[in-house]
Amino acid sequence: MYTQLLSTLSIMATDPVYSKHLEWALSFFADEARREEHRKQAKAIWKNDIPTPDQINFRTQIESMEEAKATGAEMAEVWETHIKDRDWDSKWAPLLAKHVDEMEDIEVNELAAYMRVLGAYIYAIKSYRVTLERLMQTYVDFGLDHVFAPKTHENLTAAKGGEAAHVDSGQWDYVATVCNSPEFKARMKETMDAGTLSMFIDEFDEKKIWVAAIDLDEGLGKSVKLWVWLAFDERGNIVDRHVSKCEQLEEPWWSMPRYWHTYGNGEVLPMESYLSRKCWAEDNTAFVNHQSYLWNEEEHWVEFRMDYCPYGDLNGLYHTYRRENVPIPEPILWMIFQKLVEQCLIMEKGSVLANTSIPGWRQIVHRDIKPENVFVDVPSTNGFFPAYPTPKMADFGFAFETSPQDPTNPDQWSRAGTRPYLAPEQMGLSVIEDPNEAPVGIKLLAHTNIWGIGMLLLRLTNGPFPLDEQKKPIPFWSPTTNTMNLPGHETSLWAETHYSENLLALIRKAIVPEPYLRPTPQALLHWVVTEMEKVSDGVGEYCRAAKKGAQPGGIGEGEFGWLVGREKYKIALARDGGDEGMSLRTALEALRV
Repeated sequence: MYTQLLSTLSIMATDPVYSKHLEWALSFFADEARREEHRKQAKAIWKNDIPTPDQINFRTQIESMEEAKATGAEMAEVWETHIKDRDWDSKWAPLLAKHVDEMEDIEVNELAAYMRVLGAYIYAIKSYRVTLERLMQTYVDFGLDHVFAPKTHENLTAAKGGEAAHVDSGQWDYVATVCNSPEFKARMKETMDAGTLSMFIDEFDEKKIWVAAIDLDEGLGKSVKLWVWLAFDERGNIVDRHVSKCEQLEEPWWSMPRYWHTYGNGEVLPMESYLSRKCWAEDNTAFVNHQSYLWNEEEHWVEFRMDYCPYGDLNGLYHTYRRENVPIPEPILWMIFQKLVEQCLIMEKGSVLANTSIPGWRQIVHRDIKPENVFVDVPSTNGFFPAYPTPKMADFGFAFETSPQDPTNPDQWSRAGTRPYLAPEQMGLSVIEDPNEAPVGIKLLAHTNIWGIGMLLLRLTNGPFPLDEQKKPIPFWSPTTNTMNLPGHETSLWAETHYSENLLALIRKAIVPEPYLRPTPQALLHWVVTEMEKVSDGVGEYCRAAKKGAQPGGIGEGEFGWLVGREKYKIALARDGGDEGMSLRTALEALRV
């Protein structure tokens, strides 16, 4: 594998990472003729004068610099959020005048959080500065400093300025001295369970301090607050992360029994957490876990703490490929299709095994399956498409438990969801069982989930033709149902040009208007598993190997790679490896140059 990599790189005229870095450096020069001259010279040196092992090292240095730069930007955002949220500008003066013994309990915890976030931020800036300085020396070694140095020096100066602004101000030395004192650490232990809306010390691990890091609220409205929380250890490493969703419910919703689940022992929890946890317990690679939940009875607030999925959601996947104006590779869609059908099978029976149902399991109907509600986690370790991130079903806020005999279904459960993903039965489709009686509504069951994943896949395959632009209604009628107009949902010319009929035919089966003519989850799973291997143009062969764990390349690599951004807020982000006993101050001193 390594020999093959060297051979591949050696015949490349210009490495894409190097080329991108070169264009970044050339942006410093205003004169186009000069840029072109430097471009030709830099490419010629890469091709003719830099040995293959040095090319690999050069590329690694560039990637390290880009990673450090992105990490620094992330930590800057976390730092700025923390400063603003905790109003540190007004707190500094009175806090500087206090001895540790004079501080309030919450001030002790806040100062500890301040030190860890600031320390991680400073370390990120220093790491970026060090990678730039190493690159500067590499430019000199290969006679490329006149091309790359001006732009790099510009960024290096900015990095040094940001570093000095925080280190030379004296705040860091004060905070590090106070927070590392035995008196301060003793106070932290005494106040380990004290919490606020934006930081708290972990009740199970007093060395962890959790900070509300990134606000994801935009577009959600005033009643929903969504934040990424990060846990920092004593060394300033990110050691854990979760997403917090806070939702305020007005009456009568708060008091409605269907919003809550009561166990036999009398324990009560939000229905959303109950259903999400129930599915996650059956397959933790298919659903986003609700780690915990809290609620405020007086203000009608509910908080859900959920697993953090670093690659966003399937809506982000869709827009990534739309920006590139290229189709999502078909193997990605087959992998997503299989995972979604397996999730529907678990919601129906509690198991993906054929002819197996969990005793006492009641069907779960999600009612809001759409790209935004399927999150994308790190690749699974179970050997199934190991080079692809893992799609996980999330947001059970509209979900409910039911059965074919449920008298409340569909009357209490229709109409909720998101257009244009609503199934016909969610919009009030009814059946005429007796000409002398009023039409009877069709129940929302497993076939409703099947419609949802069909529409989701239609969205991903239709490329530049969004579902909500298909305005033309189609009449729907059959001998057993009343007439209603449904939105026209068809595979687009884009889809038919770029994807196999094997894939598109199964999507069409999932969105048949008549609920009982859609395939069951079990039947659809069988078709997906078998049909993906029949596709030509290398897709079937690729899928066959990937299902067995023999998927070539990593995330984003190769013809069928999944384009994702870098993983944000990595665990142990501030310092990978090193002495476990190294303090935050020692680690920062080690980067001084």
